[in-house]
Amino acid sequence: MNKIKLLAVIALTLTLTNCADTSTELDETAPDGTTEAELNAPVDETDGLTPETSADGPEAYSQDVGIFETQPYRFPTYSSSFGITKTIYERAKRYYDQNWSSFTNRRYVVLIDMGLHSSKKRFLLIDLQAGTVTKYNTSHGVGSDSNNDGLATSFSNVEGSKKTSLGFYKTLYTYNGSNGRSLRLDGLESSNDNALERAIVVHGANYISNRNSTAGRSWGCPALDHAVVQTVIDKIKGGAMMLIATSR
Repeated sequence: MNKIKLLAVIALTLTLTNCADTSTELDETAPDGTTEAELNAPVDETDGLTPETSADGPEAYSQDVGIFETQPYRFPTYSSSFGITKTIYERAKRYYDQNWSSFTNRRYVVLIDMGLHSSKKRFLLIDLQAGTVTKYNTSHGVGSDSNNDGLATSFSNVEGSKKTSLGFYKTLYTYNGSNGRSLRLDGLESSNDNALERAIVVHGANYISNRNSTAGRSWGCPALDHAVVQTVIDKIKGGAMMLIATSR
């Protein structure tokens, strides 16, 4: 009987271990006094504020440039299965339809609903050419969720706030930062136009798990699981549209 009980305990332990989040971090961490820009600063000479000095080079901006005189792609018909509200979806569609020519990577669009709980896959990557939607877990700023309940309730564009900034963005180029190869974002509205200065970027993080549907808190960056981040970056780099909004 004791052997049976021991085997049962071992089996239960193994089950709990396999189900547990094995991330070594719960949130973004750095020494006291560190700013968002310092946290996500480049670790080598690949960074720069122009495509000519970026890790990708000028080719990061070459997609579709000069090819189309009319809008090349259209949003797929809205479906509730996308997991995002129709209001946010239609807002993004209108902006894209009106401004598509200012985006050099016109095939991909990212929509993020920060009104959803962080356990939800709220980062939507839309392939406008294929008409497909792929969803990922993503973080929000620690300052946007001070009680750590997984809901972002406060947003800011201010350096040092460690909050998520809402609005439309344009993706830029990649660089090598403390979180590995990361993607610069340029804020296009007054609510997020400090994104470059704050170093609000797409990067991989140990506290994001697509498999376990968990996301810790960043310092304002829409971070992704290390297992998927490079695939996503390679698709959306070089001038794609991103909207970070909230349905709450």
